[in-house]
Amino acid sequence: MQDDAYPYNDTPFELPHSGPGLASFFISILAWVTVLGAFGFAGYLGARQQGGPPPPQEQLMIVGFVMMGGSALFIVGAILGLVGVLLPNRKKVFAILGLVFSLLPVFACVGLMVLGVAFGAAMGKM
Repeated sequence: MQDDAYPYNDTPFELPHSGPGLASFFISILAWVTVLGAFGFAGYLGARQQGGPPPPQEQLMIVGFVMMGGSALFIVGAILGLVGVLLPNRKKVFAILGLVFSLLPVFACVGLMVLGVAFGAAMGKM
């Protein structure tokens, strides 16, 4: 006799996406847009100067605060990405992408510092 109370389900169970991973991905994208926008605005202020008076201090402070806000978003994105990667039984795609996008500026800065020290030592400045 066959028990039909629990029929075999041959569709595979699909793991849900990690909530913190999704948040990390979108926060890292927002952080990149914020930081690149601040760089663009700073470039605009510098190009607008063209030998004239320097830009107002308020505008330069806005650029600095936006850069600090973007950096804070990178930190939050990295933490959420790490949490998303460590969650069991969840898809990890967005968590890994968010973690990589959030840590990319950190690795870029460290790489530039290493290059600066290497070139400084090669030139005999250190």
